[in-house]
Order: sequence, then C-alpha cells, then structure tokens
Amino acid sequence: MPFEQSHESGTGAADEVDTILDFRGVDSETHALMEYLSKELVVKHAHFQRTALQVLESLDDALPGALIAIVGETRTGKSTLLRALRERQNAVARERGFNIGAVLVEMSVSGAQFDKHDLYSKIHSELGSILPDQKIAYPPLVQGAPTRKELSKKGRDAGLEQAFLKTCKYEPIHLFLDEGNALVGTLGAKAVRRLAESLKYIVNQSNLAVVVAGCPEVRAILSQTDQLQARTVEIELRAYGPSGNDVDDFLDFLVTLEKAIGSRCKEGTLTRNHDAIRALSYGRVGLVMASVCCALGKDNRAGLPTLTWESIHAEALKIFRSLEASAHISFAPAIGDRTERVESHGISSESGGQPAKPVKPFARKPANRTNHPYGR
Repeated sequence: MPFEQSHESGTGAADEVDTILDFRGVDSETHALMEYLSKELVVKHAHFQRTALQVLESLDDALPGALIAIVGETRTGKSTLLRALRERQNAVARERGFNIGAVLVEMSVSGAQFDKHDLYSKIHSELGSILPDQKIAYPPLVQGAPTRKELSKKGRDAGLEQAFLKTCKYEPIHLFLDEGNALVGTLGAKAVRRLAESLKYIVNQSNLAVVVAGCPEVRAILSQTDQLQARTVEIELRAYGPSGNDVDDFLDFLVTLEKAIGSRCKEGTLTRNHDAIRALSYGRVGLVMASVCCALGKDNRAGLPTLTWESIHAEALKIFRSLEASAHISFAPAIGDRTERVESHGISSESGGQPAKPVKPFARKPANRTNHPYGR
C-alpha cells in the first residue's frame, strides 16, 4: 500500500470530517484514536489503494502535456488522494534535488467566479514564488477591450501565465487541480469554455502532467475541446457497491477498522452490520469513519467502555438524513438504486423517515465463490 507510512496522507479526509467530529470532553487515548482513524486509516482500503496505484502508473508513463482525470462521487476520497500524491511527489523531488514535485490547487474562490487569474495566482502561491508585477501591453485595437481596466487585467494575467511557463522549464512539477466539478454549477457556459481553453493551453505549452479531480460533472470541462478529450486518461475512484467484489473489500476494511479500535470494539460489531453501514454511508469510507469517530467520542464522554452498535447507527443515520436533504451533494447510483431499502436500518430515502417495507436482501454471491469469513 503506497501511502501507509505518510502522516500527511489523510489530511484531506480530516478536512472532510472535522466539521462534525467533536473532540471536546474525550480522554487523550480516545482523542488519539479518533485522530488516527480520521487521518491515517481512512486511506487503507482497496478502492483507494487501487486508484492510487493507477494514478502513479499513469504519472510515471505520462508524456509531457498529459491530462489525468480522477473522477468519483462525493466523499469517495479524491481530495485525500491528491494530497497523498502531492506528498509522495514532493518527497521524490527532494530526493532528486528539486524544490517541489507537485502543486495542488483547489479550483474555487469565495465571493467571486474562479477564472484564469485565480488559477495562476494559486499556482504561484503553492510554488512559493513572489507574484510578478510585470504586465504585458494589450493594444485596445488588437484585443477589442472596451475599457482600460479590462486591458490591465489581461496584461496582469498574461504576466502570471508567462511566469508560470518559465517555472515549468526548470522545475519538473505535476499540477494537481481539485474540485473542478464545483465550477460547472457556478460558471456560465462561456466561462466554462474559457477555463477549458486555459487548461488546454497549460497542457499544450508546459512540460508537466496535469491531474484533475472531481465529481462526474468535471467531465463537462474536459469535454469542451477535442484536444482535452483526446489527451484525458480517466481513472475512477468508486464507492463500495452492494454486490460482487465490493462486498468482500468493504468487509475487509471493516475488519481492519475493528482491529484498529481494539478492545473498545467487540468483534463483529461492525462486520455483522456491514449491509446497514454500507447503505447508511452510501459506500463511502470517509462517512463510515465519520460515524465511527463521532460514536467513539459520544460513548467516551458517556463513560461507556466499549463502542456500541447503537451509537454508530445513530451517528450514521444523522449523516445519512442530512446528506439526503442536501441539494449540493453529488450521489450517483453506483452503489445501487438510491431508493434501496435496508431492513437493518429501516429507513428509505423516499419514505420521509417512515419505516421501510420489507424487501429482499442484496443478491448473494454466486455459489462457486468462496464466502468472506466475516460475511454471509
């Protein structure tokens, strides 16, 4: 597993769950365990490791100007993966005598629309370079800009662009772009096209590989030009589904999680309820970890010596309901129909919180496959 020893590899996962984790009132041992689960263990599962290896292989084989897209639904760990890759690439670069191996830019900005200026400014900030003051003159008759203010902005953006391209000649960096899908819903069609053209220009002119991560909506940017579409290698980071190899892999992760919690979690607390855990978390490991960490803190504050399934179920159900009510979360039917009902948690996404009608359980594995030791 390529990121087991990286203490920074789980930073993105921690960012995702910090808003709901409550460390107040827990003892130091429980605090340390919650930190470990949310920052370290969250990357130690099959889908994350397979995707990480695929991206690394693509980066190693990539020609200058390659574009790699990591596509996955919300909370599957795309930001966590990019941060882990950045740490790995920076470590490799230092071993080779370079200053930096990868630059990670979040493609969002508060209070305004993300544009080319934001992209280059954030890149320079990550590189630690002083933002250039140089402006390149743009004659009004050539560019057709109606105001001096617009001409000044074009010149400033061109100065940032040239400074970035010069840096690429001397620093063999990789450019990682996160949250590209967020722009699809906030920018107009023309702005998305302009951003795609800027991305195409970077890919064509620089000698670096570009990695873009986002929900499936990010394809709307990458499909704006034929060149981008032809250059793109798409790698999917999937959630865990209700059948096939996903069942075994998800059970393996729950076994690892139980062992990490140790004596605080009775054997089988998680694995016996894997169907309910998977359904309530949409098959997202980050949400599983959030539920478990919240339950750990709650039980510790209540003075309970062991982690109970009732606590985990209550926390998972809260997250499940809050995400069902959110209009800003992207969930595709990769884990099965969103209307699926699971007897073990008794809640339907269409039932308004009412008890669900009994339905058939998830399909069992074919008879010629060996059952997982902790499964059915």
